[in-house]
Amino acid sequence: MEKQMLLPTPGTRAYDLLALTALSGEYPASSVSRLVGSTAYAEKVVARLKADGFLRTVYRDRLRGYRLTSAAKRRLLASDPRRFAFYLTGSTDTNRVKSEPVRRLRLHRVAQVYTSIYKAEIPLFRDDKPCPFSAAVLHPSAPTAFYGSREVKEMGIETVKIRGSRMVGVLAAPGGPCLCYNCAGNMPAFDHQSELRAKVFFQNLARRGGAAQLNVTGLLFADRIETLGQVLAQSHTRDREYFLFGEGCEPFYLLTNDHYGDVQLRLLCNVPLRQSFLAVLRQGFAPPCPGRQIEHDAMTTAGQPVLFACLPDLPRLFRFCSALELYDRQGVLVCFDFQAAALKQGCGDRISLQLIDFDKFERGFLSI
Repeated sequence: MEKQMLLPTPGTRAYDLLALTALSGEYPASSVSRLVGSTAYAEKVVARLKADGFLRTVYRDRLRGYRLTSAAKRRLLASDPRRFAFYLTGSTDTNRVKSEPVRRLRLHRVAQVYTSIYKAEIPLFRDDKPCPFSAAVLHPSAPTAFYGSREVKEMGIETVKIRGSRMVGVLAAPGGPCLCYNCAGNMPAFDHQSELRAKVFFQNLARRGGAAQLNVTGLLFADRIETLGQVLAQSHTRDREYFLFGEGCEPFYLLTNDHYGDVQLRLLCNVPLRQSFLAVLRQGFAPPCPGRQIEHDAMTTAGQPVLFACLPDLPRLFRFCSALELYDRQGVLVCFDFQAAALKQGCGDRISLQLIDFDKFERGFLSI
């Protein structure tokens, strides 16, 4: 006889784990501590959900994840069909998960981005945002919300243009659509033509939704901050990823799949908070010089250009470092302390770093 345990209360970490597992199809075991707050508590939450018959472990091909049991799916559907029916009915990847490693890795990458979006308090669930996805959600006055790639494809035949894109989803925000990718533990790799079609698709869709002029921005998630340094170092070679540094999205930010990235994402999406933070960064520097050949955010008293890199914009960092090399100049990057080694690796000896203590910043500006 099936256990008739009560579902966890919405808003608890146990419910969060069940909900994000429902949306993802399979939740990576390595991300649970990030979602619930600590490794010890994560173990307790998982053990309780497994004991109650709501969660089961899948370990195959050295890939460990968690999936909902049939009982959990039924209970979630009964409790909130508007939130979960899209993911837990029919022959979808989230309802009938395949065992192939490539498919499972895709679900894990999606789950990592969902975790970032959820912790940044951006609407993710279908009952919290306008659904289905349409041109209207890209209107400048529409509320910020995140739509997974499968939700975008609800539009039907029109989305055939973006098949082949590695986009995990799109962040619909007043500044325009932001295409989200997750390279996880690998170096990013794109099918250039597929991603350009995706960019053009969302540009046209946003215009149809009422946006006159906008940029389609990009957001790349990675498991390690070292990826930032590797990508920037590679940008000065023939192996440069052209979609990141050519005709792709701009800005194109790189954030990590961890607490650092969660805090940065909240800062990125909170425009008034970001503007306040930039105002603080400008203190102690001279204002930028219009007409300079090196784009910059401020100047030192010695006349060196300064770029703010706390939210690392890959194309802008590439142009800044390339211009320093071209004009035989020295420059300054303002960044968080945890980014220092990666930026030094990627930007070379022509830059010096001015570091911001991340913990002090978080205590002063954010509470996550």
